[in-house]
Amino acid sequence: MTALCMAAALSAISATHGGGVWEGGNLTRIAFAGNGGIWTMRLDTTGRTQVTFGPDANPSFNSDGTRIAFTTWDPNTRTIDIYAMNADGTDQIRLTNMGDADDPEWSPDGSRIAFFHGSGGTASFDIYTMNPTGGNVTRITRFDRAEIEPSWSGDSNRIAFTHDGDIYVINADGTGETRLTSDPSNDREPAFSPDGTLISFSSDRSGTTQIWIMNSDGSNQHRLTFGPIGHQSTFTRDGEKIIFQGDGSNLHMMNVDGSELTRMTFGEGESEPDVGPVAAEILVDSLAVLRGLVIAGGLQEILVSDDMYLFVRPWFVLTTQESPVQVRVEGVSPFENITDLRFVLEAGISIPNIGQSIDLFNFQTNQWEQMDTRPGTLGDSVVEVTVSLDPSRFVQPGTGTVRALLRWKESGPILIYPWHARIDQAIWYVLR
Repeated sequence: MTALCMAAALSAISATHGGGVWEGGNLTRIAFAGNGGIWTMRLDTTGRTQVTFGPDANPSFNSDGTRIAFTTWDPNTRTIDIYAMNADGTDQIRLTNMGDADDPEWSPDGSRIAFFHGSGGTASFDIYTMNPTGGNVTRITRFDRAEIEPSWSGDSNRIAFTHDGDIYVINADGTGETRLTSDPSNDREPAFSPDGTLISFSSDRSGTTQIWIMNSDGSNQHRLTFGPIGHQSTFTRDGEKIIFQGDGSNLHMMNVDGSELTRMTFGEGESEPDVGPVAAEILVDSLAVLRGLVIAGGLQEILVSDDMYLFVRPWFVLTTQESPVQVRVEGVSPFENITDLRFVLEAGISIPNIGQSIDLFNFQTNQWEQMDTRPGTLGDSVVEVTVSLDPSRFVQPGTGTVRALLRWKESGPILIYPWHARIDQAIWYVLR
């Protein structure tokens, strides 16, 4: 009878939806200069947020999208210097105190920031690099005229830049300088593709400034845009799109071959775009209570943080080592090779002395890995598990499945029985 009841309970609360299709949202964000400061928004143009409020420009995301380098104009000294902040605008710190330090560009590996600096006019600008806290400033170029607008290659080993109206590349240690364009027109604003095979740039060789593209060795130079104007281009980090400032000081997006051109903003003065890492949220699309009895709620109650809960009370276990409440959740990642994974659980318990554990399933070893264990809380608490070392082991090859096991077990004397665990939200976030 007990076995039959348990089987019935398990079948009653197992649920799936979505048919194996990834559910969630593209969290990739764009930073850009706009009216009154730095702004960010999602790649789909939603979630537009102002993060600085001043004469700030030239935003550049770090490798994981958590920090932004930018420039600030000081009206008192009439100079520009470089700052860094969290992506939401908090924790702003000054990185340079040089005057005329401009156009910061964070290296893809996150270890250096390139910028140009000079004094006494543009004829003396050079490319420099520094570490993310502003130390170890190193001069990279030593031409006799201005070198500006640096852009890192995807492997962080080369820097493209503008010199005297042409595009050059140089090794990050200052060696191997190579000229890529030699047209009598004005070629500027190079931007490496993430894989390092292409460089987009702006040129007025057609009579108006437009977006052009070439191989990273300078070959196959050709025009991509044919509108009134196009400049300040940058690639999305998957290399599939180019975002640039177009007519009317608005941002536009297109494929790397110039097709599917779309307008992204309809304000005034949006410029200098930079794209953060490819990021996504993964909603639970499969839920199974492996141990325990559902009191209330189900799959829909754990998709968002809204104080709507899945309640589960303990049930019989086969050994004293087992947790009497075990909930398995699954989702589908839109990509398998990832650089970071976060699993976030918002949950609580009804009485003290209940321990909470989070396990993630390693698809390489076909075993669970315990990622977090701690006392449960009477009020809702949020626990975030972050994996930066080989996070792809938690994504199933071929399907993109991600899987977590949530467990609750008595850790001390229990004065009230039955107790229950409640889940408000379970969700993954991944970066590629």
